[in-house]
Amino acid sequence: MKKTVATFIAVVIMVVALHAFRVMRQSSISGVVTPPHRASQIWAIGNGDTLKTRHDEGNFHFNVKPGAYKLIVKGAASFHDVVLYANAEEGRTVDLGTIEVK
Repeated sequence: MKKTVATFIAVVIMVVALHAFRVMRQSSISGVVTPPHRASQIWAIGNGDTLKTRHDEGNFHFNVKPGAYKLIVKGAASFHDVVLYANAEEGRTVDLGTIEVK
């Protein structure tokens, strides 16, 4: 019984430690779309991933792996798409600032 409990505790510690290292390697990309009603979705494409989100009152945020990303702010209805490029460094947040959709 003692061996089983010790093994269980060791496995739990390993899982927690590995998860902590995974979180440390994450990066993020954020920004603000203005005016908010002109954008429908925001895409982040790169590093083997394609991510999609909607903005909240213009604010958006992606958790990404480190690497280069192409961001597309999809214009609603007759508004033009906006294309941006960002390089997400390990453990850092890239703030794209205010993105104007015309």
